[in-house]
Amino acid sequence: MGGSCRPIVPLMMKFSSFLTFVFGILVILAIGFIFVEKSMNTNENNKFERTVLPESNLPALTIGSQEQFLAQLDRLYDAGGVQAVSSYIEKEFVPGRTLIIPSTYMTEPAQQMILLDREIRRSNREGAVMIEISPVLNRVNASIHPGDDTVLRTWSRNSIQQPFNLTVWWVPQRGK
Repeated sequence: MGGSCRPIVPLMMKFSSFLTFVFGILVILAIGFIFVEKSMNTNENNKFERTVLPESNLPALTIGSQEQFLAQLDRLYDAGGVQAVSSYIEKEFVPGRTLIIPSTYMTEPAQQMILLDREIRRSNREGAVMIEISPVLNRVNASIHPGDDTVLRTWSRNSIQQPFNLTVWWVPQRGK
């Protein structure tokens, strides 16, 4: 009986070596496939890479420098409180509209941004948004899907009686 088992052992060793070899080749092929697929589908992996822009037929709006825009918000607030600011933003900051922001340097051109959405929320004196209070001005699109090109910008007015934050989502205007 001992002699009849001996020929099976070398055969089993060859078979296990063959299985290890095949498994190794399959692992190498799988890793290679993953690398090739990732390098070919880099644009498809991020479905929100570029934001879909809303349409607007309003002319471009120049909002001025940071200081000018904050002064305008203060004048609106002094004239009618947060509701006056909200009415102005709702009327002028329409999604799809081009906003022109002057450059801080004389050698650079003004920035042209396409507005995606805007929102005004109450804040505390430190500028932190009070989430438990509903927005003064709701976003137009509550389920905005910003892409990699989207910029979030917030202006805070904290030193007034009813502090608020104005937040806008916009993208740089693309070449035509």
